[in-house]
Amino acid sequence: MSVIDKDSIKKKLDSGEFKSCDKPTGASAGWWQSFKRIQDGKENIIPFVTCIQCKTILSYDAQKTGSKTLKLHYENFKIRPVIAPKITTHFTSQKYDKVSIHCEYWSYGHE
Repeated sequence: MSVIDKDSIKKKLDSGEFKSCDKPTGASAGWWQSFKRIQDGKENIIPFVTCIQCKTILSYDAQKTGSKTLKLHYENFKIRPVIAPKITTHFTSQKYDKVSIHCEYWSYGHE
Protein backbone atom coordinates (compact mmCIF):
# COMPACT_ATOMS: atom_id res chain seq x y z
CA MET A 1 0.00 0.00 0.00
CA SER A 2 1.28 3.46 -0.81
CA VAL A 3 1.83 6.07 1.86
CA ILE A 4 -1.44 7.74 2.80
CA ASP A 5 -1.98 10.88 4.86
CA LYS A 6 -4.67 11.61 7.43
CA ASP A 7 -6.50 14.12 5.21
CA SER A 8 -6.81 11.51 2.46
CA ILE A 9 -8.10 8.98 4.97
CA LYS A 10 -10.74 11.43 6.21
CA LYS A 11 -11.90 12.12 2.65
CA LYS A 12 -12.08 8.42 1.87
CA LEU A 13 -14.04 7.76 5.07
CA ASP A 14 -16.45 10.58 4.21
CA SER A 15 -16.92 9.24 0.67
CA GLY A 16 -17.45 5.65 1.84
CA GLU A 17 -14.35 4.32 0.08
CA PHE A 18 -12.85 3.49 3.51
CA LYS A 19 -14.93 2.33 6.46
CA SER A 20 -14.49 2.00 10.19
CA CYS A 21 -14.57 -1.32 12.01
CA ASP A 22 -14.32 -2.67 15.55
CA LYS A 23 -11.31 -2.64 17.85
CA PRO A 24 -8.73 -5.44 17.74
CA THR A 25 -10.03 -8.66 19.31
CA GLY A 26 -7.31 -8.63 21.97
CA ALA A 27 -7.92 -4.99 23.00
CA SER A 28 -9.52 -5.00 26.43
CA ALA A 29 -8.84 -1.47 27.73
CA GLY A 30 -12.03 0.53 28.27
CA TRP A 31 -10.78 3.50 26.26
CA TRP A 32 -10.85 1.38 23.07
CA GLN A 33 -14.62 2.08 23.04
CA SER A 34 -13.73 5.57 21.81
CA PHE A 35 -11.86 4.37 18.70
CA LYS A 36 -12.60 2.53 15.48
CA ARG A 37 -10.01 0.94 13.22
CA ILE A 38 -10.10 1.81 9.52
CA GLN A 39 -10.40 -0.53 6.55
CA ASP A 40 -9.49 0.29 2.99
CA GLY A 41 -11.67 -0.54 -0.02
CA LYS A 42 -10.39 -4.14 -0.01
CA GLU A 43 -11.25 -4.52 3.70
CA ASN A 44 -7.58 -4.49 4.74
CA ILE A 45 -6.95 -2.85 8.10
CA ILE A 46 -4.76 0.24 7.62
CA PRO A 47 -2.50 1.55 10.44
CA PHE A 48 -4.87 4.29 11.56
CA VAL A 49 -7.87 4.67 13.85
CA THR A 50 -10.53 7.32 14.19
CA CYS A 51 -11.73 8.79 17.49
CA ILE A 52 -15.50 8.46 17.55
CA GLN A 53 -15.75 11.48 19.85
CA CYS A 54 -13.88 14.14 17.89
CA LYS A 55 -13.31 12.39 14.51
CA THR A 56 -9.52 12.80 14.75
CA ILE A 57 -7.50 10.32 12.70
CA LEU A 58 -4.59 8.82 14.69
CA SER A 59 -1.78 6.48 13.66
CA TYR A 60 -2.01 3.02 15.17
CA ASP A 61 0.05 -0.05 14.45
CA ALA A 62 0.19 -2.49 17.35
CA GLN A 63 3.67 -3.68 16.39
CA LYS A 64 5.24 -0.30 15.60
CA THR A 65 3.51 2.48 17.54
CA GLY A 66 1.51 0.64 20.18
CA SER A 67 -1.55 2.20 21.77
CA LYS A 68 -0.03 4.82 24.11
CA THR A 69 -0.98 7.69 21.78
CA LEU A 70 -4.58 6.47 21.71
CA LYS A 71 -4.72 6.21 25.48
CA LEU A 72 -3.27 9.73 25.89
CA HIS A 73 -5.77 11.10 23.35
CA TYR A 74 -8.62 9.49 25.29
CA GLU A 75 -7.32 10.77 28.65
CA ASN A 76 -6.92 14.32 27.30
CA PHE A 77 -10.40 14.18 25.83
CA LYS A 78 -11.84 13.14 29.21
CA ILE A 79 -10.17 16.13 30.87
CA ARG A 80 -11.02 18.63 28.12
CA PRO A 81 -14.39 17.93 26.50
CA VAL A 82 -14.96 19.09 22.97
CA ILE A 83 -16.28 22.63 22.63
CA ALA A 84 -18.50 22.92 19.59
CA PRO A 85 -20.03 26.07 18.19
CA LYS A 86 -23.77 26.33 17.87
CA ILE A 87 -24.59 28.84 15.18
CA THR A 88 -28.02 30.33 14.74
CA THR A 89 -28.76 32.52 11.74
CA HIS A 90 -31.44 35.23 11.82
CA PHE A 91 -32.55 36.94 8.65
CA THR A 92 -33.75 40.49 8.86
CA SER A 93 -36.05 42.27 6.45
CA GLN A 94 -34.95 42.78 2.87
CA LYS A 95 -35.18 46.50 3.47
CA TYR A 96 -31.95 46.37 5.47
CA ASP A 97 -30.39 43.50 3.50
CA LYS A 98 -28.60 42.16 6.59
CA VAL A 99 -28.11 38.82 8.23
CA SER A 100 -27.23 38.45 11.87
CA ILE A 101 -25.45 35.38 13.13
CA HIS A 102 -25.41 34.35 16.76
CA CYS A 103 -22.69 31.94 17.84
CA GLU A 104 -22.53 30.33 21.26
CA TYR A 105 -20.29 27.55 22.46
CA TRP A 106 -21.47 24.46 24.21
CA SER A 107 -19.61 21.41 25.32
CA TYR A 108 -20.54 17.80 25.33
CA GLY A 109 -19.01 14.92 27.15
CA HIS A 110 -18.47 11.46 25.87
CA GLU A 111 -19.33 9.23 28.79
